[in-house]
Amino acid sequence: MGRLRFTIPADVQLPAIALETVYMAGMDDVPWLCHVALVDRCLSVVRPNSDSGSLRIAWPTSRGCYLLRTASLPEREEPYRLDIELARGTVSRIREFLAQAHWAGCSIPDAVTDTVRRAESHFLDAVVMSRSSERDSWLSAQQAIEASLSIAEPLVQSVVDIALAARRQHARQLPTLLVGRLEELPINTEQESQFLETFNVAAVPAVWKRLQTETGQWQWSVLDQRLHWCHQRGLRVGVGPLLSPNRDLLPDWLFLWQEDFDQLRQTIVEYLEQLVRHCRGRVHYWHVASAMNLPGDLQLGEEDRVRLLVAAIDAVRRADGQTPMIVTFDQPWAQYLAHSPGELSPLYFAEMLVRGDLGLAGIGLELQLGCWPGSGPPCDLLELARLLDQWSALNFPLLVVLTVPGGSGPDPNCWQSEVQTVWGNFKPSADSQRHWLEQLVPLLLAQPSVHGILFNQCRDSQPHRIPHGGLWDLDDQPKPALDVLRKLRAEWLG
Repeated sequence: MGRLRFTIPADVQLPAIALETVYMAGMDDVPWLCHVALVDRCLSVVRPNSDSGSLRIAWPTSRGCYLLRTASLPEREEPYRLDIELARGTVSRIREFLAQAHWAGCSIPDAVTDTVRRAESHFLDAVVMSRSSERDSWLSAQQAIEASLSIAEPLVQSVVDIALAARRQHARQLPTLLVGRLEELPINTEQESQFLETFNVAAVPAVWKRLQTETGQWQWSVLDQRLHWCHQRGLRVGVGPLLSPNRDLLPDWLFLWQEDFDQLRQTIVEYLEQLVRHCRGRVHYWHVASAMNLPGDLQLGEEDRVRLLVAAIDAVRRADGQTPMIVTFDQPWAQYLAHSPGELSPLYFAEMLVRGDLGLAGIGLELQLGCWPGSGPPCDLLELARLLDQWSALNFPLLVVLTVPGGSGPDPNCWQSEVQTVWGNFKPSADSQRHWLEQLVPLLLAQPSVHGILFNQCRDSQPHRIPHGGLWDLDDQPKPALDVLRKLRAEWLG
């Protein structure tokens, strides 16, 4: 066992949920199972080893709360100053990315370079003043963090511009799939036109709970209607996820077999084979499973989840050996491992499937940005770029499943009421959603490994998981983010 302690300056007002976001990780970024306590503004983190590691926490800034990280810290008796270590970690990430951008041949504006120097100077001031004035030291540390975050977007944009220009030299239009989830058919011709102008693929849900309310009784009409609508309009279609460990998506009677794994697996296999045979020939890809890296409501251990997922892939392949299959993983930063025992991070889980040569055509990572529980508090583009680089190292086609909150306040159609999207002084809005997609989608398009981007919530008027995460609002009016996607499709995908 090991323990690190961090003092928090009196001027820092952490959001109420901040302690739930704390975790430590080693060089591989896989979280350790941690016990966290805050007593008299001293944060104590107990972990199962004494290795050096970096700490993550939701930290207040002028832009809202961001998930920041320290540099790798060794264990010591004296407490660290948390604000100074977060400033050190943030400045270090900026410098590292700046070096990579120079190596890639990016032309970095002088204003960005000057801001990096200013951030370094603020950090040094924070260290020097830490022995004499806590408040002055904290102000300097916070200025270092703010300056670093202010240039994260332009730095990433510099690399993205070069990468997109390089991709365009090989093809006028990128082959990336832009996928919209078709929760329900459009309510009118205007919404239909908006959907067709924005997306080149439709993701049709296959909710077991609705397809088979009782054993042996199938309800195909709604699914068939959506598939027919897509084919009439020349849209390629993905169906799924076919399997997810979420009670809201599973039939109630399935939980009768929760304590009998063999019966549970056989029941799921029979369901998958029946569903796939019914839709075979009308589907362009199968989204076999989502979030099976998490225990979910089935409360299965890691070994049983692996066995169940392999059985699911085999069942779909037997029923339809021609259509591509994908599997997606929730919470790709693996922060849930900091609070529950486990050995397989999502990336390791995915790597195991890829090496197993199970016939998959792609692997997906699900991002619910700015959500907890979920992907976590808002993070900067550098952190997202780092995550994409890690998953791209699989050398396997990637699908990014994306949800970005576009509002705050009560959401009557959200069935996951515990999800938090407001962090301190940051409240998501239609404008913040638009801004995020303006920055993030080009980053995804610049990655050759990203073969598809799936917007997992389209309409807030339909039942959904993330509050206000749709591209149409509760009144089925388009949000500004939808126009961003339409323009990006016209420019890059045709």
